[in-house]
Amino acid sequence: MIETGLSILFEIAMYIFLTYVFLSIFLRKAVAVKKNGGQIEVNGADDPPFYYMIIPGMNEALVIQQTLAQMAQYHFQGKIVMIDDASADGTADLAEQTAAGDDRIVVIRRHLPRAHIGKGDSLNQVMDYVKHDCRRHGRNLKQVVIGVLDADGVLSTDAITQLNRFFQDPDQVICQLRVKMDSPFTSALQVSQDLEFFSVNNMSQNMRMRTRMVGLSGNGQFFRLLPVLKAVGWHPWGHALLDDYELTLKLMLHGIHVQYIDSAFVYQQALTSPYKLLRQRSRWVQGNLDCIKYFKAVMTSQQIDVIQKVGILYFLAQPWINVAADLSVFGLTIITGLRVSQLLVAHPSLLVSALITGGLLFLFSQFWGFVFSAFYIHDLHMTRMTVPKWTHLVGLPSIVSYMYVLLFGSLVMAYWRKLRGNNSWVKTARQSVG
Repeated sequence: MIETGLSILFEIAMYIFLTYVFLSIFLRKAVAVKKNGGQIEVNGADDPPFYYMIIPGMNEALVIQQTLAQMAQYHFQGKIVMIDDASADGTADLAEQTAAGDDRIVVIRRHLPRAHIGKGDSLNQVMDYVKHDCRRHGRNLKQVVIGVLDADGVLSTDAITQLNRFFQDPDQVICQLRVKMDSPFTSALQVSQDLEFFSVNNMSQNMRMRTRMVGLSGNGQFFRLLPVLKAVGWHPWGHALLDDYELTLKLMLHGIHVQYIDSAFVYQQALTSPYKLLRQRSRWVQGNLDCIKYFKAVMTSQQIDVIQKVGILYFLAQPWINVAADLSVFGLTIITGLRVSQLLVAHPSLLVSALITGGLLFLFSQFWGFVFSAFYIHDLHMTRMTVPKWTHLVGLPSIVSYMYVLLFGSLVMAYWRKLRGNNSWVKTARQSVG
């Protein structure tokens, strides 16, 4: 009976997964053909936007100076606003040292008890500064664009040109840039994160372009101020740990849909250890659970069509689907292992056959790991990016295929924190830059 239930759970989860993968692959190709065949080229904007590049940070001493210095090298109209969430490592002091050499850089300090209550609250506080600065200088709000970058975020060289081109169209409100891990990589774990963001997530975002349900990714999001202001006010971000997707939902409920730009990138650091990855993903899972409060509003909305509702429902259900899939895989593996052990005890001569069968099953289980790895290498070649060294690629299919084993811990952590009412920010730790 238990085995039957686990098998049903596994079949349901696998059906949902395969449906999503096949749609992603099919629409990835369709979107690429459409872009190559009908993209409109614009030779620069006559009146480019005024950007407020917001960089929220807490304990970012290892990266903040380099990030600000790199942002200051870009040619754009606007300001770089770094908001420090009461860091304990001198982040604000280091940011102010960099700001002393460039009047475009503004540093805002948060202080306890208002600090340490979430990224969304930090971003909303910057919007108070933006409101004041726009009024003070009489800025045309139609030309103001808000950008959000992580403290380790770096734009590709042509990103500003691509953004100017995008916002030259007055009907374009909000976009998300393609995300890539910053190389060089020191482990296959880091390469697997680049595969996930640069290739798999890119494929998913291109699919969502067809259904107008692209999701913001936090790092590399840009929106025109006035339409968002009219829709959700001066404080657009909420308190969900997945603040980017919460903003996506709030805007979709007002008929505003995110566009995706895959020809310009924002780079960020890849995490260096399984534990750091576990903590990061637990935050994402818990943030997903936070967004379930929008379920009723989404399902009853007249602004969101049926296909979009199905897509949102799939996203919100992912933590539950993943739990069901992981439990079924673990359970079926244990049951199978026990039965094979009993069979080998009774018939020791079958050991060689069992080992061969197990090896073949292990290779077969990595099928999608090989597929996604092939897509990743293809994407790197197409964008003229450096392919990681072969020693990191050899184990990539296995890491991709069995990542769920590690990430099951993030599910447990997220549900445990949610049940205890612990909604504190699980901050991603940076590593030192060269």
